[in-house]
Amino acid sequence: MRAAQTDLEVTGNNLANASTPGYQREVLRLAEQPTIEIGGLILGTGVDAKYIERMRSGTIEAAVTNNISSQSAIDQQLQIIRQLEIAFSTGNGALNNALDDFYNRLEALSVRPEDQVSRRAVIESGSDVTETLNHLSQELDRAVSEIDAEIYGAVAQVNRIIAELEPINKTIDSATQFNSSASEAISQRDRLLQELAQYVDPRIDPAAGRVSISGEMISIRPKGTAELKVGMDGTNLAVVTTGSVNYSAEFSGGKIAGLLEARNNTIGTLREQLDAIAGALIATIDTQHVMGVGLDGSFTHLLGSHHVDDTTVPLATLDTVIPIESGNLNINVIDDTTGQRTLHTIAVNANTDSLEDIAAAISGIDHLRAVATPKEGSFAIFAEGGYSFDFTGQTPKSPDVSLITGTSQPNVSGVFTGNVNDAWTLEFASDGLVGSTENLFLEVKGNQGNVINRVNVGAGYEADSPLDIGLGIHIELSPRTVVAGESFTVPVIAKSDTTGLLAAIGINTFFSGDMGSNLEVQKSVVDDPSNLAAARSNEVGDTTNLNAMVATRDQRFEDFPTQTLQQFVTEMISGIGQEVAELSRTRKIWLYWEPSSSLSERRCPE
Repeated sequence: MRAAQTDLEVTGNNLANASTPGYQREVLRLAEQPTIEIGGLILGTGVDAKYIERMRSGTIEAAVTNNISSQSAIDQQLQIIRQLEIAFSTGNGALNNALDDFYNRLEALSVRPEDQVSRRAVIESGSDVTETLNHLSQELDRAVSEIDAEIYGAVAQVNRIIAELEPINKTIDSATQFNSSASEAISQRDRLLQELAQYVDPRIDPAAGRVSISGEMISIRPKGTAELKVGMDGTNLAVVTTGSVNYSAEFSGGKIAGLLEARNNTIGTLREQLDAIAGALIATIDTQHVMGVGLDGSFTHLLGSHHVDDTTVPLATLDTVIPIESGNLNINVIDDTTGQRTLHTIAVNANTDSLEDIAAAISGIDHLRAVATPKEGSFAIFAEGGYSFDFTGQTPKSPDVSLITGTSQPNVSGVFTGNVNDAWTLEFASDGLVGSTENLFLEVKGNQGNVINRVNVGAGYEADSPLDIGLGIHIELSPRTVVAGESFTVPVIAKSDTTGLLAAIGINTFFSGDMGSNLEVQKSVVDDPSNLAAARSNEVGDTTNLNAMVATRDQRFEDFPTQTLQQFVTEMISGIGQEVAELSRTRKIWLYWEPSSSLSERRCPE
């Protein structure tokens, strides 16, 4: 009778919980009672209820929980990355298209460099690039904001479940100690664990009587537990236990793991890539633009557009958009009345020189004044009235001939098209009269003594006419005498600023800003397209600087040395698609995996 009554109770409990999530059906297992002998007869004594068997397996339950946890993490990542894929994907207004149009407009401007419509088209295409970068950065910010809200909500749910698990664990612990049934409590725990697995990666340790989250990060014991909280680890969001200052804990599954992975790693990487793209534009377009001049020619004043944190510390220690290195800064000073141009070179030691030191060095040049303002973190250069300056690195028209005795006066013109700064030595091979003497030659040598060119300046050369001596440089010699072995030096400048200083502080740059979120076309250029520095001289039609900017389209960079900028962008976008495809494949594996049931037993109360 007792066994039958227990069986009815078990059956009733199964019916009552048939629709309860996480409940496992129970079966009463009976055992035959020992026989007795009465008057030589052996009589049976019936059956006894030995134990109630729950139709569950700890192994399978753990596998189901792990499946829920892993799938939840993947679902969260996939949802977020699919949204980012749409934002970054190719099409009208996409980043690669904007870059392609920008370089094409630059190239088209070389046909008519003075045309204001073409200049405006370059500026607008540049703005399209920066606006696309800004938009993508804003999309990342929006995604981070939504993820943060999701994480806070998920942590609140985890803490709620933890609070519900504590008394259940106490019940299970008490039943285990007194060898009584904890079947219903275990079912409740399994249900809560499966709910918890949607957010984190819970693990059961029966021997220790606890449920652990993220390894040993937090344990739900019968004697009490901690809660989770949200904190920051640098720029990353992290979830830790209450009272902990270590934000390095990692989740291997659940919604929180997927959210943290998407926020800190996927979005963090994309943000770094957008900033790298902005940095590449500054390192190419801006470092070239600073060496040019617009349609109005040289400058009377220039103001840096990038803030500098400290004007007194070594330049190499400044956190600038591109690093400032040791090298030379070449400045041309022009007498606006005579057109006479002088070239001045400032040697910069980035490890010892500060911005104030550079200001002092520039102010030491006749007719120039530079100011580094500590409070504003700004830098400005001014020319004295009647003078102007630029960073084109143009060779002075009248070289220093104070050490030669010949009477022929040389004049230099042109724009150097070489790739390396040099100081050419021009030496006369024999005595003679320019434009008259047979076999009178001028040798052009580099600063290493290498012969660059050897040109005839005797009979056959028309005195006072430009003579091409190589790489865009021309010389004119008056019809007077030259002396064998006498020479003069002509500096030829391919890159007037080898330090990166001008672009780093925003002097005469095309762009302003220092990262993907704030990059834009310089306001002075937007307001007046004439300020687009396409030339490196005042000669009509000069596109030397413009052509150099176009050539950066094929340039490789330190952050991605095997790729051009557009190739890097293509790989970034395709990488998002590849991650979506990989997560989709993994998700299918978890969806198709269905654990089967097996049995475990639990003692029946006496």
